[in-house]
Amino acid sequence: MKLINVFLVFVAVMMSIGTSHAQRKNGEVIIVGEMKNVMWKGQLHGSIFLDTIANKEHLYGFGPVEYLAGEILIMDGIAYKSTVFDDTSMMVEPTYDVEAPFFAYANIYQWKEIPLPKEVKSLPQLEAFLHAQTLSVGKPYLFKLSGVTEKAKIHVVNLPKGQE
Repeated sequence: MKLINVFLVFVAVMMSIGTSHAQRKNGEVIIVGEMKNVMWKGQLHGSIFLDTIANKEHLYGFGPVEYLAGEILIMDGIAYKSTVFDDTSMMVEPTYDVEAPFFAYANIYQWKEIPLPKEVKSLPQLEAFLHAQTLSVGKPYLFKLSGVTEKAKIHVVNLPKGQE
């Protein structure tokens, strides 16, 4: 069994949130760009250069690499860019030297730990559980799953060049 940390955020929440570069209170999610502009308008260029995020202490975030050429994940202040080489290989490198067409991030100094019920075994069950747990939190929000798994599937967005 391998220990993995999975960081998930409801992407649908990002579809209705506008652009903001302002720093906010602890844990408040900042959204830059909009997923709908990428999907409906083809705006694949970077809306944020990650190195411009000033406070990287306990920073968490995610979004696609510009032109959908990979994925970006920030875990506790360390930014990772993943890119696909071919059908069987990918590379993950730590870097803030990357741009994203849309990006969600927050400085989270302390996570509220909530045990995941054993009955939660599918994505719809997880969504329902999170919805029930966050009714008073407001949207958008970030959450992190930590645990042990026997296997996991990895997805990295990889729009081939020339199909932008």
